[in-house]
Amino acid sequence: MAEGRKKDNYNMAVMVRAAVGANRMPGFEQFFPDSQQHGRKEPMTDEQMYQQVLMLNAALGGSVMGG
Repeated sequence: MAEGRKKDNYNMAVMVRAAVGANRMPGFEQFFPDSQQHGRKEPMTDEQMYQQVLMLNAALGGSVMGG
């Protein structure tokens, strides 16, 4: 696994842990204060959505089924 992807997975795990342990779900802005994507107008492409799903799946301990 590429080093950057490992860091992304670790960061996702930390954020999920923080959200699970919180009494109230933290807002998007708290996790991503400098994000340009929040409120963006254009929809995600199929490839962008697929990559996001793969990242979340890996971060949450899922597995890839099929091909």
